[in-house]
Amino acid sequence: MTSDEKEAQPASQEGVTAAPTASQAAPTTDDLATQIQRTHDQIVAALTTSYQEVEEAMRIAEEAVTIAVHGATKAVGMAQQATKKPDD
Repeated sequence: MTSDEKEAQPASQEGVTAAPTASQAAPTTDDLATQIQRTHDQIVAALTTSYQEVEEAMRIAEEAVTIAVHGATKAVGMAQQATKKPDD
């Protein structure tokens, strides 16, 4: 196929691969099962990593809230102490 013929192909056929020829063996069921298992394993690994990152983010957020609540409690206590009348 010349470069002119490649350019003349309709856009709907871009990325379409030709059917296997007699010299190319069609994938076996085992080949397909292996590819599906490999893809599944990659998806599970990506989801596991994402889940671990979400758990870590939640742990950090919980720590931040705890620190903020502690700080707010301390600030309220200091404000209350500052507004008390001195004991004479």
